[in-house]
Amino acid sequence: MIEAVFNEIERAFRSSFFSNDWRTIVIALGAATIAGLIMGRRGQLVPVTGLALVLFAAGGLLRELFAPRAEGVTLFDRVGALIEGGIMDIAAMPVGLLLGYFIAFAVVVLAVFGLKSAAAGGGH
Repeated sequence: MIEAVFNEIERAFRSSFFSNDWRTIVIALGAATIAGLIMGRRGQLVPVTGLALVLFAAGGLLRELFAPRAEGVTLFDRVGALIEGGIMDIAAMPVGLLLGYFIAFAVVVLAVFGLKSAAAGGGH
């Protein structure tokens, strides 16, 4: 059971922060950095990690939205298809992988918050 959770966390890290796609890495680090800089104290880790995941999803949606599209496909059709596909992907995602993403982003958000606190001259 614990090994399965660690495997899902590793899978989430590899697919977001250690991806072969540099745009995914930039989006993931950007989302985690923004969330870590917004975080005011360690007690806010859970909601701020949720914010980082929402920013990561929004960044991925925008990346796909502005990718070249087939001729005859309107922007409105593309947005609808991306939102529907994203919702279906999340609905089909195993709970362990969702937990893995949450923990992976929480670790990076906490690291950014620690660096921010150290640079500010003390912890919160």
